[in-house]
Amino acid sequence: MSYDYLFKEIQIGEIHLKNRIVLSPLTSNYCDKDGFVTPRLLEYYKARAEGGVGLMIVEGAIVSQNGRGFPYQLMVDRDELIPGLGTLADQIHQSGSKAILQIMHHGRQTRAAAASGDVVAPSAVPCPAFKEMPRELSVSDIKGVVAEFAEAARRAKETGFLGVELHLAHGYLLHEFISPFANKRKDNYGGSLENRLRIVREIVETIREQLGHTFPVFCRISSDDYVEKGITIEEAIEIAKRLEQVGVAAIDVSAGVVASFYRTTPPSGSPEGLYVEAASRIKQNVNIPVIAVGRIKHPEAANQIIGESKADLVALGRALIADPDWVQKAQAGQEEFIIPCIGCNICNGRSSAPEIVCTVNGFTGREYELKLELAIQQRKIAILGGGIPGLAAACILKQRGHTVEVFTSQPLGGLAALRARVPIHHELEEAITFYSGELKRLEIHVNQHEPSKRELEDLEFNDIIVAYSDNHSEESNAIDVQSAIQVLERPEQTADQVLLVGSNVLTAETALLLGSLGKKVKIISKQSRFPNDVGTSFRQYLLEKLSALSVEIEILKSEDSWEALTGNNQVILGDSYPSIQPAINQFKDFSGEVHVLGDAYPFDDLANVVKKATDIALTMGGVTHECNKSHDGTGRKISR
Repeated sequence: MSYDYLFKEIQIGEIHLKNRIVLSPLTSNYCDKDGFVTPRLLEYYKARAEGGVGLMIVEGAIVSQNGRGFPYQLMVDRDELIPGLGTLADQIHQSGSKAILQIMHHGRQTRAAAASGDVVAPSAVPCPAFKEMPRELSVSDIKGVVAEFAEAARRAKETGFLGVELHLAHGYLLHEFISPFANKRKDNYGGSLENRLRIVREIVETIREQLGHTFPVFCRISSDDYVEKGITIEEAIEIAKRLEQVGVAAIDVSAGVVASFYRTTPPSGSPEGLYVEAASRIKQNVNIPVIAVGRIKHPEAANQIIGESKADLVALGRALIADPDWVQKAQAGQEEFIIPCIGCNICNGRSSAPEIVCTVNGFTGREYELKLELAIQQRKIAILGGGIPGLAAACILKQRGHTVEVFTSQPLGGLAALRARVPIHHELEEAITFYSGELKRLEIHVNQHEPSKRELEDLEFNDIIVAYSDNHSEESNAIDVQSAIQVLERPEQTADQVLLVGSNVLTAETALLLGSLGKKVKIISKQSRFPNDVGTSFRQYLLEKLSALSVEIEILKSEDSWEALTGNNQVILGDSYPSIQPAINQFKDFSGEVHVLGDAYPFDDLANVVKKATDIALTMGGVTHECNKSHDGTGRKISR
C-alpha cells in the first residue's frame, strides 16, 4: 500500500524533513547517573534514525538538578555535557534523520531524593500522585528558571540540534504554571491565562533573542488534563494560538498529567489516535505545523491523519520502541513485517529498573551490545511451546543458520493467546499474528503436539528450549472451583455469578473478561493494593474498567477467610500462575543442551522472558561475524 501523505516532505522553519514521521520524546533512562550520553543511548537513537524517522525529538533533557525525576535521565544543565550531546546530534543527522532536543523540568512530579532534595512548583500544592510538598517558586526563582531553559537551548544549538521543544505538557513544571490544576498563585504568574503563560512567553522570547529567530522552538502541550480544574481542549486551543503569536514554530499535541495516570501514555485497549481530534481542532486555529500523537501505530492510520489534514506530522513513541524499522517497512509496503506495539506500557519503566524495555523486542535498548550473527556450529533445535518468548527465540535461531522446529499442542501465542481474550488486550493478537507470519516467512515448521524426550532424541535434535508453562489446568474435583487460567480457556462455561479470589493482575483481567460477558463478578483480595503486581498507571486503568462493569472489589481482613464468603457463587482462584517445573522435570535427562524459558502472564515477566529468549538464541552454537539475511524477526538489522 502506498502512503503518499506520510512520506511527503515538509519544511519547518529552516528544518527540512523527508517525511511526516516524528519520534516522540520518551525518557529512556539510558544515560549515566550524571546525565551524560552513553553508548547505549547513542545506539538506541541511531537504530531509529537509520530506520527512516524524519524528525527525532530527543527525550526530555533536564535543565537543572532540581528538575530531575529519574536517576539516569539525559541532562543539559551544564557545559560539560556538550561533547556527548554533540555526538548524539551528529550521529542522528549522519544516520539520515533530523534532531531537536526536548528540554524540561519535572516540577512537583518528582521526589526529593531525585530532585537534589528540592522539589519546586508554582504553588505549594503537592502532586496527587507523588504527594511530596513542593517549595513555591519566588519571582526571583522564576527568573532563574527562565535563564535555565535559555541556557539549555543554547547548549542544544551549540551541540548541533536544529531546535528545541519546550515540554509544556503532562504536568511537568511549565505545564504546572499553565494549568489551574497546579497553579494557585495570586501574582503575575497566576490567575488569568495570560499570567499563567507568562513564564513560557519569557522563555521563548529569551531563546529567540539570544539564539535568533531562525532557531525553532517547538512546544508540546496537553490538550486536556483529564483532572478537575485542569486544562480543557477549549483552553488548549487558546494556548496554541498565543504560542504561535510569540513565535513558536510547531505545536506537539498530547494530553494528561501524571495525576490522570494512564492518559499521558494510553495503554492497550485505547483507541488508535485518540488525541488526533484534539490536534485537528488546534490545527484549525493556528497557522504553524501541528504534530498529532496518541497510540498511532499503523501506517494506514498515520497516513490518513495527514491526508485528512488533521495534523501536519504524526509522532510515534512506543511503535518505534517496538520496531525501529517501522518507517522503512511502511515505505516498502511491508506492513506485515512491522513488529506491533501491544500497548503493555512496560517501556514506561518499572520501579525496579526504570528504563525502556520492550515486551515484543528483546533488542530494544541493547542495540549497542547485541548482534545477530551466524552461528559457528549450526544445530537442530526444538522449541517446546508456542508462546511469544519461544517464537521470538525460534525466529532469531533460524536466521543464525540453525534448523528450528516448534512443538505445541495449543494455538500459537501460549498464555498471550489467553490474555488476548480480555477486552483490553486484543492487541496481543497482532503480536501473535506477526510471529505466525515470521514462522512462515522463515519456513519454521510447527508441530501440533507436545513431544516426549524419546521422540526428540530419535529425531536427532541437538538442543531444546523449553518455552511453555504447565497451563493445562486439571479439572477441579469441585465443580464450582476453578483456576483463573481454566476460566480464560473456557469463559463461556463459567456460571452467571462468580467470586474471584486473588490479588494479582490475572484476577483483575479474568474479572474484566467475565464482566464483559455479562457475568456478575465479585473480587476478594487479600492485599489492600489491588492488583498488587502492576504499576500505578495500569492499575488505575484496570480499576476504571472494572468499575464500569460493576465489578465489586472487597479487601479481605487478615483474620477473615474467603471460604466463608462464597455463598452460591462459583469460585475462581486467581492468585497463581502456571509452573514451568513439570516441563523441566520431563527433559532433565535430555542428551543435549536444555534451556528453560517458560511462558509468562504478567507483561513485566513476559518482557523479562523475551529478553532471556533473545540472549539464549543469540549465543547458541557460538557466533561468527556474518549473516545472510537483511532483517531478523524483531526488527534489528543483521550484522554483515
